[in-house]
Amino acid sequence: MKKNAKTVARNTSVQKGLVSWIMKLCILAVLVGPQPLHAAGSMKTNAIQQNQKTITGKVVDEQNLPLIGVNILVKGTTIGTVTDFDGNFQLDVPANGVIKFSFIGYLDQEITIGNETTLNIVLKEDVQGLNEVVVVGYGTQKKSDLTGSVSTVDVNDIQKVKAPNAIQSLQGQVAGVNVLTASGAPDASIVVQIRGIGTLNNNDPLYIIDGVPGRMSYLNADDIESISVLKDGAAAAIYGTRAANGVVIVKTKRGSKNKAPVISFSADYSLSEVADKWDMTNTEEYIAIYEKIKQMEIDADESGSIDYGLFYKNYKDGTNTYANTDWQDEMFRTAVSQKYNLQVSGGNENANFNLSGTYQDQEGIMIQSDLERYGLRLNSDYKKGRIKIGESVSINRKVGNSVNTTGYGTNYDMLYCLPLISVYDESNLGGYGGSKDEMGNFKNPVGSAKIPQTEYTEDYVTIDGYVEVELFKGLTYRMNGGLHTTNYYYNSFTPKYTMSSQDFLDKSSLSETHSRTKKWVLEHTLNYNYSIDKHNVTALVGYTSEKTKYRRFYASGKEFTSDLTPVLDQAQSEYNVGGYNVTSGLQSYLGRFTYNFDNMYYLSGTIRRDGSTRFGSSHRYGNFPSISAGYRISKEEFFPFKDIVDDMKIRASWGELGNQEIGNYQYQATLSKGYPYVFNGSSEPSFGVISTSFPNTDVKWETTVSRNVGIDLQMLNNKISLTAEYFNNKTKDMLVYVPIPMTFGGAGSILKNAGEIDNKGLDFSLTYRKNEGDFTFSITGNLSTFKNKVVSLGESDEAIPGGKVGYNSDYTTKTLVGGSIADFYLYQADGIFQSDAEVQAHNKDGQLIQKDAKAGDIRFKDVNNDGVIDSEDKVKSGSSLPDFEYGLNFNASFKNFDLSLYFHGVNGNKLFNGVQYNTETSTGSRNYSRSVLNAWSESNKNTSVPRLTHNDPNKNNRVSTRFLENGSYLRLKNLQIGYTIPKKQLNKLGLDHCRVYISANNLFTITDYTGYDPEIGGEAPNSDSNALYWRGVDNGVYPQSKTYNVGVQLNF
Repeated sequence: MKKNAKTVARNTSVQKGLVSWIMKLCILAVLVGPQPLHAAGSMKTNAIQQNQKTITGKVVDEQNLPLIGVNILVKGTTIGTVTDFDGNFQLDVPANGVIKFSFIGYLDQEITIGNETTLNIVLKEDVQGLNEVVVVGYGTQKKSDLTGSVSTVDVNDIQKVKAPNAIQSLQGQVAGVNVLTASGAPDASIVVQIRGIGTLNNNDPLYIIDGVPGRMSYLNADDIESISVLKDGAAAAIYGTRAANGVVIVKTKRGSKNKAPVISFSADYSLSEVADKWDMTNTEEYIAIYEKIKQMEIDADESGSIDYGLFYKNYKDGTNTYANTDWQDEMFRTAVSQKYNLQVSGGNENANFNLSGTYQDQEGIMIQSDLERYGLRLNSDYKKGRIKIGESVSINRKVGNSVNTTGYGTNYDMLYCLPLISVYDESNLGGYGGSKDEMGNFKNPVGSAKIPQTEYTEDYVTIDGYVEVELFKGLTYRMNGGLHTTNYYYNSFTPKYTMSSQDFLDKSSLSETHSRTKKWVLEHTLNYNYSIDKHNVTALVGYTSEKTKYRRFYASGKEFTSDLTPVLDQAQSEYNVGGYNVTSGLQSYLGRFTYNFDNMYYLSGTIRRDGSTRFGSSHRYGNFPSISAGYRISKEEFFPFKDIVDDMKIRASWGELGNQEIGNYQYQATLSKGYPYVFNGSSEPSFGVISTSFPNTDVKWETTVSRNVGIDLQMLNNKISLTAEYFNNKTKDMLVYVPIPMTFGGAGSILKNAGEIDNKGLDFSLTYRKNEGDFTFSITGNLSTFKNKVVSLGESDEAIPGGKVGYNSDYTTKTLVGGSIADFYLYQADGIFQSDAEVQAHNKDGQLIQKDAKAGDIRFKDVNNDGVIDSEDKVKSGSSLPDFEYGLNFNASFKNFDLSLYFHGVNGNKLFNGVQYNTETSTGSRNYSRSVLNAWSESNKNTSVPRLTHNDPNKNNRVSTRFLENGSYLRLKNLQIGYTIPKKQLNKLGLDHCRVYISANNLFTITDYTGYDPEIGGEAPNSDSNALYWRGVDNGVYPQSKTYNVGVQLNF
C-alpha cells in the first residue's frame, strides 16, 4: 500500500475568509500572549523582593485531618511551596498578594494577604470528584453512593475529539462500551455495544436525552453537559424492556442561576484525506498479467477458438489508445469541512436559559458523499416557590448525498474497474467512459457516482417539557412530556446514459420515499428523600406511556418525457407504488428504593413492569427487577490502609433486563402478494397471496440476567482513582427463527423464544492526576474484555452463515452453538507447493488429496483426514471480536497552553481481507493488486501469492486463512494543542475568553492489517441481512479519514 498525498483545494470566499480570520487570531495569540513574560518579568521580581512577608500555617480537610502535598502558589508569580506531612507550610509572600491552595479532589481556595502572618486553611471536597452528582435513571445520585455499574464520560474529552457525530466520540472513552462505525462516509451508521453482543436482533442501547428517550446522533457535542452509561442490571433495570443493551443518559447544557448572559462562539475548519490506498496495477502491468493468463488459456484450448481478445490486439498494434486511470485518485479527494457553534446562556434568581445553534458542512473523502447539518436548541427553566417548570426544544435538519458503499457498491467498482477505461468519453450518452472492445462488463465508478442525482433530507424536531412540584419537604412530583417527530425525504433521479454496451440505462428513472414518525411520551413520577441521623432513604414510583406512529410511502417510475422534468407524474412506464403504516405503544410502572447507613452500607432495589404492543395479549407484560448492595469498607475503624486509601467501596448487583426491539406484529400472521399466474387463457395475470410469517402468540420478551461485582478506590489524596468490575450477562428467551416444513405455506420459519447467549468479562478504569504549580496533568486509561458464547439457537441449533466476499457464494463466518457470534470458518491454507513432488506427497493412503494441484498452488489442510478438501475442512479460524479493547486519555496544561492525546486500540481480533481475496486472484475479469506481479513461478518461489492460472483448478481462491489477518491496532484518535490568550490582552477586544487550537484525528495507526482500515464494523450487503454476521469482513469499506483541524473558541 502507498500513502495518498493528493490534495484537492476547494476555494470559496467563505472559506478563505474563515481561514484568514482564524490565522489572524493565531497570530494575535502568538504576538500578544507571551509578551508580558519579557517586558514585566524583571520589574515584578524587584517589587516582590522589596516588600514581602513570611506566612506560616496549616491545611486540613473538613474532618480536621492534615493534608499532605497541597500546592500553594502566589498567583501571578512562580513563588510556591507544598505542605509537609503534618499539613504545615511556610512561604514568603509579597504584600497584598493572593495565595492559591489547590489539591486533587478538593476545591481550590484563594486568600488575599492582609495583616495576618498565620493561616489555617480548611479545604472542602470537590463535588465534581468523589461527591460528583451522576445522572441515573429518573434522577441523580452521588457518585460515591452508586451500587450499580455507572460510568461517566468527561465531556471535555469528547468535545476535543471533533468527531462528526456525538456517538462516535464515545469510542474508547468508557470501559465496556464498543463503538463501531460501518464506514468512514458522512452519516455512516454507528453501532454501540455495551458489554458484548447480547442478542441476534437489535443490540443498540437506549438513549435518554434530558430525561426522554431520543436520538443521540442528532446531538451537537458542544451542547452536552454530561453523559452517564448504565451498564448493569441494577443501574439499567429502571428502564426495563429497552435496557438489555445498556442505557446512555445525556444531559444537555442549561443556563446558570444569577449569571449575566454569556455569548460563546466556536469555529472549526478541517481537511481530511484517505490515509492509505490499495496498490493496484496500472495499464501496462495489467496487460502483462493478462497476457500470461490468456496464453495459458489459449494453450489449453484444443479447438483453437480462443484468442487474446480485441482490446489486447488494439492495445498491442496501437489501433486504439487506452487510458491509464488510477480509479482511487479519481474517487478520493481532500475533503473540506467546517463547523460553527453559537450559544447564549444566562439566568437570574428564578429563571435560566440556554440557546444554541450549530451548522456543519462535512465533505466525505470520496466524491459525491456530503452532509450538511443544522441544529437549534433551547433549554429553559423557571422556578417560583415550590413549582418548577422547564422545556427542551430542538430543531434539527440534515441534508446529504452519498455514493453507494453498502454491499458491492461504488467503492467495490473503484477497486476492480480496469485502468484501461477512460473516466470520460464525450461520444457516450452522459459523457462517461466504459468498457469497450470486448473488455468485459465493468462499471465506471465515477460515472456511477455522478450520474444519479440523489439527495435526502431528514428533519428531527423534539419538544420536551416538565413540571416539578415540591409537595412537601422531601416529596417531589414530576411530570415529563414529549413529542418527537421525524420527517424523511429521499429522491433519486437517474437520467438516460450509456457507458458501454453492457452498462447503460435506456429509460430514465426516478424513485422517491417519504416517511414520518411521531412519538409521544408522558411520564409521572413521585420522588421521596428522607434522612435522619445516619439513615438515608430515597424512594421513587412512576408511570410512563409511549406511543409511536410510523408511516412510509414510496413510488418510482421510468421513461420520462424529459430529464428536465423529473417528477413522478411524467413517468411513462414501470410505475411502482407502496406504503407502510404501523403504530406501537408502551406502558410501564416503575419503582426504586435506596437506603444507606452512615454512607457506609448501601442497599438498592428497582422494579419495572412493561407492557408492549409488540407482543400478544398472553405475554404483553414483563417484570424486570434488580437488587444491589455496597459496602464502604474504608470507613471501618479496622481498615488497615487509611494512610494511602482515601475511599474504598465494594459493590454487587443482580438484575433482569428486557429487549423488545424485534419489530412490530411479530406475533401475528402476515400475508403478501404472491407470484402472478395466467388462468383460462387470459392475457392478464392474476395474483394470489402467500403466508410470509406464521402467528406465534407465545412470543415474549428477550430477557438478560445481569450480574456484576465491582470495587471503587480513591488513593493518595485522591490522586489515583480505580474502578474494577466483573460482569456476567446471560440472555435467555432470545428470539430466533426456527425452520418449519415448507408444507405449511410460503414461510420457511417461525419466530420463537429459543436462543441463549452468554457474555462475561472485566472492566477497568484508572485515573492519575497531579498538579505542580502552573503545570497540571491527568492520565485516564480504560480496558475491557468480554467472552461471547452462543448457548442455544433453537430446537435444531442450526448454524447461521454470513460474511460473503464479493459475489462469491461461499461464506466466511458461522454462528453456531458453543462459539461466538460470527466466528470465521475457513479452509486452512498451508503454504505453497514448491514442486510437483510435494503435490504427490500430499496424499491419503496413496490417493492425492488435491488432485488438480500443481507446483505453485496453495496447499490446504485435510482437517478431517478423509482425503478430500471440501466444506467439512472449513474450521473455526478466529473471531472478529477482540480479546480486549482499551483507551487512553492524556491531558496536560502549562500556564496558557494545553495538550490532549487520545489513543484507542483493540487486540486479538481477526479480519478477513476481502479486497485481497478479490484482487489477488488471476481468474475473473477485474483489475489486479500489484502483489499479483509477484506470483509464484519457477524463478520466483519466495512468495505467498500462488501461480497464475486462467481457471484456478486447485481453487486457490477459496475462502481460506490465506486472507485472514490480525486486526489488532493502536490508533492516535486525536491530538490537540491549544492556547488561551491571557484575559488582560482580551479586554480591549471586548472578549472574555479566547482559545485557539490545532488538532488531528486518526493521525497514525499501528497495525499488521494490510487493508484500508482495521477499524471496520462489518456492513451487510443489503438491508435484509444482519450486519452481525458480516462483522470483520472487509469488502473494501469506505475508510476512515485522517483529519487536520484548526479552530477558535470565544466568549463575549
